[in-house]
Amino acid sequence: MLDNGVLICAFGTRDIQVMCDVSGTGHHWSAPLPIYRGQGSGYTDVQALGADTFRLVYDESSFFEEHAGGHRIVRVVLQALKTESDHPLPDR
Repeated sequence: MLDNGVLICAFGTRDIQVMCDVSGTGHHWSAPLPIYRGQGSGYTDVQALGADTFRLVYDESSFFEEHAGGHRIVRVVLQALKTESDHPLPDR
């Protein structure tokens, strides 16, 4: 969870996606945001960098053949802003 109260979830089986929950409860997720579409392990790591900023780390790789240019570990810095229009639904 970021210091601004936004909960972050990164996931993937091959593709990498990120969702956030501005309520911080884990009950009201945004639509998934695609970050990477391609081969990889699907393993991710999320690291808070500031009150509303985080780093997502993932790999682009193939388990069966060499990629042109090799395998890569990628880091992306993203921002999860909480605005006045963010009114999550009450918990059920």
